Amino acid sequence: MLSKLGFWARGLGRLAAESLHRRADFKRLWSRYDKGLPSWEDEPWIAHNATTLLTLLDGAGIAAPPGLSEELARIGTAGGEEYPAFTPGDTCPDNNLLTSHGLRLIDFEAACYQ
Repeated sequence: MLSKLGFWARGLGRLAAESLHRRADFKRLWSRYDKGLPSWEDEPWIAHNATTLLTLLDGAGIAAPPGLSEELARIGTAGGEEYPAFTPGDTCPDNNLLTSHGLRLIDFEAACYQ
C-alpha cells in the first residue's frame, strides 16, 4: 500500500507524464481564458531564484557544489527544456486532496510548463 507521500509523488508524476505532449492545449486554453495576467512561464522568477540561491549559499558560508552554477543557469532556458511538463507550481499539502481515487490537485494559480 502506498503512503500519502507515495500517492502524492505518483500523482505529480502522472500529471507531468500525461502533459508532456499537451503544451499546445495549455497555450490554447490560456489564450481563451486569459485575464491579462502574465503566465508564470513568462515570468523571470526561475532565473531570479537560481541566482538568489547562490547568493544565499555564499552568505551562509556554504560552498556551492561544483557545476551548480552552470546547472542552475540552464533551468528555464530552451536548452534546459528537453522534457517540459505541466506542473501545479505550488504542491504543498493544503493544495491537494488525497481521495480513494488518488491525488487530486486543487490549486493551479502558479501552474505552467517548466
